[in-house]
Amino acid sequence: MAQVQPEYDTTPRRRRPVERVGLGEFAVAALRGLAGTAIAIVLVIALVAGAMLAAFGPAAPLVTVPKVIGQPVKSAQERLESAHLKMIVANYDYNTNVKEGSIISLSPYEGKQVRAGREVRATVSRGSRTVKAPDLIGLSLSEATGKLTDLDLQVGTAPKQANAKSDGTILRQEPAEGTVLSRKAKVNLAVSGGPDFGTVQLEDGTKFLFRTLTVTVPQGKALQMVSVYVESRDEEKSFLDRLCRPGEVVKADFYGPEGARVRAKIEGNTIFSQRL
Repeated sequence: MAQVQPEYDTTPRRRRPVERVGLGEFAVAALRGLAGTAIAIVLVIALVAGAMLAAFGPAAPLVTVPKVIGQPVKSAQERLESAHLKMIVANYDYNTNVKEGSIISLSPYEGKQVRAGREVRATVSRGSRTVKAPDLIGLSLSEATGKLTDLDLQVGTAPKQANAKSDGTILRQEPAEGTVLSRKAKVNLAVSGGPDFGTVQLEDGTKFLFRTLTVTVPQGKALQMVSVYVESRDEEKSFLDRLCRPGEVVKADFYGPEGARVRAKIEGNTIFSQRL
């Protein structure tokens, strides 16, 4: 079988001459490429800025936080709103120099330039940490309670007792008027229950009176015997007889017929004696 020989083109080919580019032309081409890149970057930035402007709108103008330190909350809020700022009360604190209900400080601070619409956080004064006890004698219990509440004070004990004053009238107070107290401190009151308070009349006409006696144990022995008893024509009845420490406040509820005598003794010495 005849073999077929492959045919090869052996005709010599001429190479295409290489074009040479001058240095100047190369520089021009490079600059054109950089210029195109720069233009592209600028376009991207412009597009992003446009998108942000569309989303958020133009930047708010700068305004100055007005001076409102020491002003009441309402007037301070009005001034801030007139400067296109929003005030919120963020905190309360005691301050001797700033009246209760007035501004102590701001954040951002007074005089600072901020964007309009900015939220300004205010700290408001609670006033001094201490307050003087008011005069409550002669007021009704409800009036005295309101006066104490206004000063951030509280009513402590308020037992009633028989007295010619009308029911609910304040007879005594402890601590006394003008005493410097911490906020939330308690003021103890003695309140009139009217002339017939604590009186029970039996069928035979005998009146029994129910009372409370408070004794403060003086300084001295570590333990002192405190006694409270009522003497009448028929009997002597004990209502308290125990050892107490100095400074201890002891209360004894007692009763007896009208005209009987109540006595209180400490270590055998009479410290109180009065007819019912």
